[in-house]
Parts: sequence; structure tokens; C-alpha cells
Amino acid sequence: MAERVHGVVAVSNGRWTVDEKATARKRKKLRDERKGKAVPFRQWWDEERKRVEACENMDPAVIEMWRSSMELSPGYGDELRAFWRLPEDFIFELPAADKEES
Repeated sequence: MAERVHGVVAVSNGRWTVDEKATARKRKKLRDERKGKAVPFRQWWDEERKRVEACENMDPAVIEMWRSSMELSPGYGDELRAFWRLPEDFIFELPAADKEES
């Protein structure tokens, strides 16, 4: 896990030690791979905002959690709407197709 996520290459000869040169190479490789998949924040936010407003690809439990949280704490609802630039009357609801299944 340390290598896969953090790029730490460790070896054990009865005692764990970090191979600093291999770790540097692994971390550079990970950074380069991540950069290749990265998108500018604004692009991500614009796309994610559309998904949030449409409740797209959200587990029904997440939709219910956000809906009930906004209902129980109107201030939280205001903050959430402001962050995602949602209409003032926006509430989280299951998409029509999901309502039919429940």
C-alpha cells in the first residue's frame, strides 16, 4: 500500500528500510501518471456541478443524506447551494427513473 499510494519503496532484510532512490523514481512515475489524468479544477467543477444538480450517478443514500441535512440545517443548505451555484429553491431528489424503481 505504501508503494502503490505513496510511492515508498521499502525492502526487508529482517528489518524494513526505505530505498530512497527507488522511492524517488516511483514517486516521479506516480506524479507523471496523475498529471496525465488531471483536469483543471474549473473544468472538473463545471462538470461536477452539472452532475450534482442532476443528482447524476449518486447513490440514493447520498441524495437522502444531502436532502435531509439541508432540511435539518438550512444554513448548510445555503452553503451547499452557494458552493455549487444551485438555485435558491434547489433540493436533492431522486431522479425520476430512480423514483419509479423504489
